[in-house]
Amino acid sequence: MNPLAALGIVIGILVFFIAYVFVGQPALHIAAWVVVAGVATFFAAGGGTAGLTKQIAGTFAGGFWVAVALAIWNAVAPGNILALSVILAIAAFILCVEAALPPLAFVPASFLGGDVDRGERCRPIRARATDGVRRTRGRPRSRPALADGDRSPC
Repeated sequence: MNPLAALGIVIGILVFFIAYVFVGQPALHIAAWVVVAGVATFFAAGGGTAGLTKQIAGTFAGGFWVAVALAIWNAVAPGNILALSVILAIAAFILCVEAALPPLAFVPASFLGGDVDRGERCRPIRARATDGVRRTRGRPRSRPALADGDRSPC
């Protein structure tokens, strides 16, 4: 069998189960897109044990550094977008430099890990923010205001 056809069958079955379990079972509170991003990163990193190592190490490192960056921003200058930009730029630099370590050599996994971490942290905030969205000419505003007290960069 053609290797791409075999890969397509395996990925198709995997996506079926991801959709059925994670979308069809909302009580699990796991976002399907996070799982699909992880699978994509695994294959992009080369697959096999080496790809799995790079995928896991990279995504955890990215999530860690973005969480640290947001914690620093929230502690030092919450609401200051310039400070957020500088702190995230430093985190991006770290994500690139840490690729000198073999398990962290796949830089896209680190950036994806940071985005997944941020995306999952922001989901409840966005949901709260859009609960009371004002409509403008029948359409929701493109960037709803966050609830009072939320200082998230989401």
